[in-house]
Amino acid sequence: MVLSSWDQGYPLKGARRPGVSPPVIDSLEAKFVDPVTVAARERYLLSGFGFPADIVPFAYTDWGTISAAPFFGSTMNYGDDTVWYNPAGLSPSMDRSLILDDDNPWFLRLQDLVSTGKTVAGNDYFCGMPSLSPGLDVLSELCGASELCIYLITDPGWVQEKLSEITAACLKAYDTIYQLASEEDGSVFVSFFRLWAPGRVSLIQNDFSSLISETMFREFAVPFTREFSAAMEFSLFHVDGPEAIRTIDALLEIDELTSLEFTPGPQIPGGGDPSWYDMYRRVKAAGKRMQIVWIKAEEVIPLLDAVGPAGLYLMVEFQSLNEAEKMAREVEPYR
Repeated sequence: MVLSSWDQGYPLKGARRPGVSPPVIDSLEAKFVDPVTVAARERYLLSGFGFPADIVPFAYTDWGTISAAPFFGSTMNYGDDTVWYNPAGLSPSMDRSLILDDDNPWFLRLQDLVSTGKTVAGNDYFCGMPSLSPGLDVLSELCGASELCIYLITDPGWVQEKLSEITAACLKAYDTIYQLASEEDGSVFVSFFRLWAPGRVSLIQNDFSSLISETMFREFAVPFTREFSAAMEFSLFHVDGPEAIRTIDALLEIDELTSLEFTPGPQIPGGGDPSWYDMYRRVKAAGKRMQIVWIKAEEVIPLLDAVGPAGLYLMVEFQSLNEAEKMAREVEPYR
């Protein structure tokens, strides 16, 4: 069992750790892409935090949720807190091979982001590895979501070809960046969804699945999820929202996939609500681990009693450092 949170940590009482200055951020682009700025931003943030329960201190190196999209021509719009991607004009009539060359400028920039972050982190905290999940989410950013929905019907063979190329490219990127981000013992920490493992580990996501049927999910998502998972020692699939629940049966059939996560939508109960207990039991019965998010502190103990602590990764919405420390003491008998 892991007791953690979405937060990177919680503010300390008193001053920040000495010797850490706030970074000078010249632009939103620099905030997400410039290696020196990103590393300094993350170190300054972490210097004011405490890390209760099982929260692991780490620095982000992602420039958005689909880090592979810029490899293939998707440009980025920078916001205060995140990055959005623009379609890259890819279509069956405007086709091109999605091959990741060693000198791809965005591939090189991502390597610089990780290398610099690793150097600045030293032995103080993890330099998180960026998410390099392949699949329909990447292709959707390149084509546009509405356009991709049409291509699934009008040219499914082309879609399969592009997904195969994207998977090969993401595996190549993972192999290279894993060598930069991993520790001497082979362990690595993936920033999104806070995944640490003693070997190769990755987040896999397919938010596009909310737009398609289970049949289409099995056709266009399952084979590449299996291929990417097979290249990892540990993997977690992000099931995004209630419309994606229909994909869970297919995911549980993928032996190579080790874990699932379910993010409820904002209009339905959070992850700690009893309405989800049966789903969590079903995932565990299939021999997989379950990351549960959006849990209120008062929901933790009833959840552990109902589902059992083994194989659960709890992401609790703590309101303070004190509340997290108190909950860590309360769950100790369940470890």
